[in-house]
Amino acid sequence: MKTSKSASAARKSPSGHSPTASSSRSSTKKPAKATSAKKPAKVSAKRAVSSVKKVVKKASKAVAAPTSDQARVHDLLRHFSTVMLITTEGEGDKATLRARPMDVAKLDDDCTLTFLTGLDTAKVHEVKTDAPVHVVAQGRSVYVSLRGRVEVVRDRDRIQAAWKPADKVYFPEGKDDPNLCLMVLHPDEAEFWDMSGPKGIRYLFEAARALFSGERMQSGGGAETHDRIELGDGPARD
Repeated sequence: MKTSKSASAARKSPSGHSPTASSSRSSTKKPAKATSAKKPAKVSAKRAVSSVKKVVKKASKAVAAPTSDQARVHDLLRHFSTVMLITTEGEGDKATLRARPMDVAKLDDDCTLTFLTGLDTAKVHEVKTDAPVHVVAQGRSVYVSLRGRVEVVRDRDRIQAAWKPADKVYFPEGKDDPNLCLMVLHPDEAEFWDMSGPKGIRYLFEAARALFSGERMQSGGGAETHDRIELGDGPARD
């Protein structure tokens, strides 16, 4: 009895093997292990955590507390190339405050600030009064306020030491300009707010905790983030 071509084709594949048997063998194969999609995520998370720890550790070293209050203020001031100088114009009931930006020509270890200016400017006259002079420096996360007295200096050697080539923009005649002088601020008090580095993270944590607890926020770092420091011989004002 002859077998039809269709039946023969059903029994054998073109390679001579039975399709049914081949399918059976294929079905018995163990399925390939799927690559876990979570593994790269875990690795990335570990790397991210490690990177954050390194950044925080590095930032902590960078903002390590100086050995003294004066050094702490100096460390904050050295980040500013421009500050606001505030003087008092007029006297009595007509007295008003005036503020203007000033480039810092020099910063000494005792936080003394030196500025270049002209003898014919109003601020030179204003600092000769008994009223104290204030300097304010503001950054993205650091704020510093100084109070003290200003000394007007005309010594050519000191002017030359503080002079920078860029100052010629304001004094075309150069460092030998007879109108050029120095204003030297001798601070007797400083106040600062420092939210940089890990201190800023701690501040945000305290703020969030106060928000969700409904309680008043604590200082968020104490004297490490905000303090008032006496620099001169006189007592600090309230």
